[in-house]
Amino acid sequence: MNVRVVLGWAALASLALLTTSSGLEAQEAGGEVRGRVVETGGAPIAGAVATLNPLGRAGETNEQGTFVLRDVPAGGYTLSVRRLGFGTFSARVSVAAGEVVGIDVVLEVEAIALQGLTVIGSRQELDQVRVQLRDVPGSVVLLEPADLRQTRQANFADVLRFTPGVFAQPRFGAADEMQFSIRGSGLRNNFHLRGVNVLVNGMPYRLADGFTDFESPELLTTDNIQVYKGANASLTSHRILEGGTITRSHRLASSFAAAAILATTFAGAVLAHAVVYPAEAPPGAYQRYTLRVPNERAFPTDLVAITFPAGVRVISFDEVPGWTIETASADEGVTFSGARWSGTIPVGRFVEFGFIGVNPTEEATLKWDVVQTYQDGTVVEWTGPVDSPTPASLTLVRASLAAAPEVAAVAPAAPTSNTPMYLGEGALVLALVSLGVSLRPRGGAA
Repeated sequence: MNVRVVLGWAALASLALLTTSSGLEAQEAGGEVRGRVVETGGAPIAGAVATLNPLGRAGETNEQGTFVLRDVPAGGYTLSVRRLGFGTFSARVSVAAGEVVGIDVVLEVEAIALQGLTVIGSRQELDQVRVQLRDVPGSVVLLEPADLRQTRQANFADVLRFTPGVFAQPRFGAADEMQFSIRGSGLRNNFHLRGVNVLVNGMPYRLADGFTDFESPELLTTDNIQVYKGANASLTSHRILEGGTITRSHRLASSFAAAAILATTFAGAVLAHAVVYPAEAPPGAYQRYTLRVPNERAFPTDLVAITFPAGVRVISFDEVPGWTIETASADEGVTFSGARWSGTIPVGRFVEFGFIGVNPTEEATLKWDVVQTYQDGTVVEWTGPVDSPTPASLTLVRASLAAAPEVAAVAPAAPTSNTPMYLGEGALVLALVSLGVSLRPRGGAA
């Protein structure tokens, strides 16, 4: 074969191969989609996300509001552009191989409708706190509102001055640095607090390293103060922030440094829960009870149900205007095991439901389970323990209360002799004579 012919065919084959390769590369390169995203007024929008579907390729706009999506295979796509606070833009685009498609996007400002957030708060009634503290085996002190109001309430030294085992001393003035000690703990510490756990509304009140500043709490709005001494500090454990790490902290007492807890409850906008009064009652008595149910949400309450404790025998109910009652009875209406009231409790109001019950003859703790239903379908079950967000109301049946009505408040008997009155008058006359003699002017020396 002629060498020149072979070389000629080889050159033609190489040229054909290069032409095919270039065409494939151009086909694989695809096209581009470029765009600019602006507001209605023309201001660029940065941070908008442009997405080609169903390809799934996406890009984000820069400070000038522009974006580029490269290497887009030829075909038709849906371009969507989204940005928080703006409406969504959507349009069809067609991309050819090697083509650059430009598009201008205008987003309109659009308010975002967030889902509703409901926050439920509960505060223990003072009667509930008293009942809870009676179950604490160690030394606990409860300072009630009447105790606090009798003090200046400028600092903890004022309100805890007569609390046994508690030492609080400001460094300079009434609201200055405080040195605090319970049962000797912290006496060697400097002012401010370490070694005593302070809780405000059940939450630890301190910095990440355990340091606490006593000057911040407003004692004028304090509802009550509870002081747990010694090993009682181990009754509570709370999640606290320590150096940025969430840990479980147990405050325990030791033989050489007794720990303690100051639990302070502030009166404020925290709502109460469904409560049955009274919190204490004598055994065997025909007792009038009152169920108080407040409305705690943005919707009215339309149903209230209560389950009566097994130890109490409920025999009669009050008539509540605007409410209908359905009762549950196991003995044809002689006694009742539960009741359900239907009506309306408007927002920001409460309703009281009264009933008569016969208390058990022995000491007991009565637990009243209450279920509250709102018009939006929300159901709140007040059935938990006293330290839960939805505690059940408790009544303590105590034998000591049964003897109280038998103790008559008798005024002291009038004296049968007038001798004390005469002695008092004589003492008054003698005091006046002595005062006159002491005030008489004395003559000078001759």
